[in-house]
Amino acid sequence: MSNSDVRQAEFVTKLEKECIAMLDYAFANGLNVSPDIARALEEFKFEQRKTEEKSEEETPDKITNAAGKAEVLTTIHNELSEIVKPAKPQTILLIADETARKSLFFFVGKVPLIRQMMFVAIISLVSLIAISLSSDISGEQVVKSMFELNGSKLLMVQAILLASAALGASFTILYKANTYIASGTFDPKYESSYWVRLIVGLISGIILTQLIPLDIGELSEGMAKTTATSGDSVSSKAMLRVTLALLGGFSANLVYNILNRLVETVQALIIPDPVLDPIIIERQFLDKYNEKLLRYQNKITADASQIHKRLMEEGNQNHANINEIVGGFVQEVAKTQNA
Repeated sequence: MSNSDVRQAEFVTKLEKECIAMLDYAFANGLNVSPDIARALEEFKFEQRKTEEKSEEETPDKITNAAGKAEVLTTIHNELSEIVKPAKPQTILLIADETARKSLFFFVGKVPLIRQMMFVAIISLVSLIAISLSSDISGEQVVKSMFELNGSKLLMVQAILLASAALGASFTILYKANTYIASGTFDPKYESSYWVRLIVGLISGIILTQLIPLDIGELSEGMAKTTATSGDSVSSKAMLRVTLALLGGFSANLVYNILNRLVETVQALIIPDPVLDPIIIERQFLDKYNEKLLRYQNKITADASQIHKRLMEEGNQNHANINEIVGGFVQEVAKTQNA
């Protein structure tokens, strides 16, 4: 069997699996499925079993038969895809395959990515609690930056910040991925983007807590004013730093926007905006004014022409007088436009 025949057979097999999975999904969710679709799919499966039992030889008739199977399956697939929208056939098949495998950790998540990310979240949470029990971790140590510590104390502080960032990143990934899975629109080709988001979240947590010059004291006082109790100053500052790591992991866009704003600020200091000549500024304002005036005059001309045309078609007015009045109006507008 040639490579093209193998690919065609794989294509037909994939279509058949997706159709069966979509049909089961539609019935399980109470969707309205035409009996013709179910009958056509069962007839195809019956013919497929007969073909496999006969073990047909590779002949032009077989190729024609394979093309006909693909055509029938495509029609069934298109109809079922419309029924199960917005769910995607690939997602439904993925969940069906995972359910059939009966994985030991299936209760944690329906797809491998959810299970893997769930373990990352659990490990991050356990690590955060375990590291906080270390004698090298205290409020005074966590508040200090990476340039004020060294040795095991610095390692433990960075570890607790990384654990917090990983917890925030895994939380947002689980939330978004589970939303797609619940709606049936999860696409496995984007799995790598979730792992990239996890790594970016770890980097963002460290950048936000160690490399961006934020005044933890002022932030802590601001948070204390919005809460009922402020607590110990050192403890609240330490909690704020860990929370910032969590926020950095949860929203990498936050850190990106902060860095982008810093870049714009530094660029403005180094390369100040050029001072324009007053004559150039005046000319720019005049150009904008003339442009708006031209649009306004064109609108008036078009409206007047429409009025003139409509009144001429009615036939119940003095056409000569109307033509004179409206024509004079158009001429006046045209003179203003050409001035």
